[in-house]
Amino acid sequence: MAGQHKAANIVHFSRLSEEGYRWLREDKAGWRSEGEALHIAALPGSLWEDSNNARNILIRSEGLAGAVRLEVEVTLAPERNSEQAGLLL
Repeated sequence: MAGQHKAANIVHFSRLSEEGYRWLREDKAGWRSEGEALHIAALPGSLWEDSNNARNILIRSEGLAGAVRLEVEVTLAPERNSEQAGLLL
C-alpha cells in the first residue's frame, strides 16, 4: 500500500561483516562501535579525482534495488579545516 514502508533493516555495528558491510582502506584505530553508534575518526584523505585515498569508508557489499529509504543521524564536531562527514548513495 502507498505510504507504508518495509520493516527497518537495523545495522548492528558489532557484526558489520555479517550484515553485508566491508571497509575500504580500513584503519582499525580510526573507528569503534559503541551501543547503537558507530564512531569514525576524520582522517586525512580524499574521495576526489586522482587522490582517492580516504580511509575507513564503509561499503555495503550487496546492492540496493528499487525504492530505498535511509535514515542516518550524523554528528560532526570538526577540529580542523575541511573535516567532513556524510552518506553517499
